[in-house]
Amino acid sequence: MARTKRDAKHQRFRKPLQTFWESQYVTKVQPVLPRSGGVINRTERLFRAVWRDTSALWSEFRLSIIAFLVVTVGGGYLYRELMLAAGYAPPPLIDMPYVMLSIMLFNPVVELPVEPQLIVFFYAMPLIGIYVIGRGALDFVRLFFNRGERRTAWDEAVASTYRRHVIVLGMGHVGIRVARTLVHMGFEVVGIDRSIDDSIEGELSELGIPVIVGDGGAALVLEKAGLDHARAIVLCTSNDHSNFEITLRIREINPSVRIVVRTWDEMFTPRLKEAMEVRSINASDLSAPVFAGAAVGLEIAQTFRFGEARFSVLRMSIAPDSFMVGKSLAELQNDYDMDIVLHTRAGESSVTVHPADSIVIHPHDILVLFASRARLSAIIARGNGTYAHSPEEWHDHVIIIGLGHVGLRVARNLMRLNVPVIAINQQPPDYAKAAMEELNIPIILGDGRNPEILKAASIHTARGIVLCTSSDHINMQLATIVREYNERMNIVIRMWDDIFTPKMKQALNIAGVISSSQLAAPVFAGEAVDVQIAQTFILNDVEYSMVRLTIAAGSLMDGRTVADVQDTCEVDIVLHERSEGIDVHPAADTLLEAGDTIIVFARHTRVTYLVEQNERAGVRG
Repeated sequence: MARTKRDAKHQRFRKPLQTFWESQYVTKVQPVLPRSGGVINRTERLFRAVWRDTSALWSEFRLSIIAFLVVTVGGGYLYRELMLAAGYAPPPLIDMPYVMLSIMLFNPVVELPVEPQLIVFFYAMPLIGIYVIGRGALDFVRLFFNRGERRTAWDEAVASTYRRHVIVLGMGHVGIRVARTLVHMGFEVVGIDRSIDDSIEGELSELGIPVIVGDGGAALVLEKAGLDHARAIVLCTSNDHSNFEITLRIREINPSVRIVVRTWDEMFTPRLKEAMEVRSINASDLSAPVFAGAAVGLEIAQTFRFGEARFSVLRMSIAPDSFMVGKSLAELQNDYDMDIVLHTRAGESSVTVHPADSIVIHPHDILVLFASRARLSAIIARGNGTYAHSPEEWHDHVIIIGLGHVGLRVARNLMRLNVPVIAINQQPPDYAKAAMEELNIPIILGDGRNPEILKAASIHTARGIVLCTSSDHINMQLATIVREYNERMNIVIRMWDDIFTPKMKQALNIAGVISSSQLAAPVFAGEAVDVQIAQTFILNDVEYSMVRLTIAAGSLMDGRTVADVQDTCEVDIVLHERSEGIDVHPAADTLLEAGDTIIVFARHTRVTYLVEQNERAGVRG
């Protein structure tokens, strides 16, 4: 019994000590290593990184090491000369450093002399040894305990070997997703942030992304990230003013680097583009069409621009009374000058990319369409019908709760779709009030969790509701409340934390749980490498994307027909452009050539593969 109690007592103390040891000394995160290039190139870069890291270690310990050598070697030589002058037979010169070390450690291997000039060594050397060895030990313990400092030094060493990489400044919600997308497309990435969040440290290591810790506006930090050799830099901080200041500093250091900036203020975006020659992206602008479409049962991607022409992607479920029912894909594509890139039957798990022209549309089929914005608007209007929105009785309308950057843009997109809107906000900002008045959208002042406020917005007859406050907690509360009032209504939630997404969809039968940063990440990544990627569609747990790229000479698409590329790469080429003009749904025998611009739809993995292969061909060329 006594032994059992003693073991339990020891275990009680052992477990906290073990936990502390593991947290401080056991490295669970693997170091970042160079990944691109051939074996020889990676090995050479690894040696360069090791050499730089060793140089950093030398700079940390050099004073202690030099002092130790001076004391043992120089002091040994001096002591031997004094022994000779005093008439002693000294040890061999090569043994004198060991003699000095033994005196430092209070265990001399020579007899105590009587001469004062020699005796002083036996008193001074232990004191000097305590200082020199102690200083080195303190430096070692500091580095040993501070794992973050060692990781930072190694990441800086690895980053110094990168060329034609992309720098992502700000590794928050948007930044980590942008970096992840770039790595999946085959590009090397260096991150910059003031600190590394423990929750993403492991993923950064797995992706091979070194992170420079420091102020992204500092020239030294940008230099450590390899700005001189970078192909692009993406600024993902949430402060427009900071992004502008950092952009100025970047232009001073590297006038030719491609800069992609995340912005919030829509008035600020065109000024920044014009003044600094940057690609400025507003995440709210990108996500608003998706929120709006989900509220009315559609999914709309952002726009591809070709001169004055605009093209978009639309996912829709076919209503039983839709004009499309009973028509073949060939009829719809020819009549509406569009490309149907994906088709699946309701309840079936199989999804067909580049479906056959002979397929006939059935009710509840799911289609993904590519066409000009004007064509898509006509299709939506014909499919949606008309809406009654008299002040006395609203029905088939959409309620928006939260009139921030996202909510305001969602309202504008819904009005473009001819969908009536009611907004709810406790204290809307002045710019939102002015915009709502201009759009003729009523605002109900109050808390959306209040039943009376919801009734005033005619929630029982609403077609959809968009919950886009800036708080995940409030949005989740609202979702549970509004579902009780209307079982058929489409609920769309703005969320920051992706962990809750699948749980919320399943628990409350929600039409969409949407993260603005997740939608925007592929666009930021594409802009950084001069490729335009639309946000992904998820169907039967598989991600599908669309990309616009210019065919590089020698790539796997150069010199092949549209049909050949579509069959071998499992993609659908929905648009082809060269000097002769733009062709939506190009003919199967169209020959693709270097310099042509195409838009491709496929599984996200196939899209990133195409981008990577095209990039490699461009680098070789």
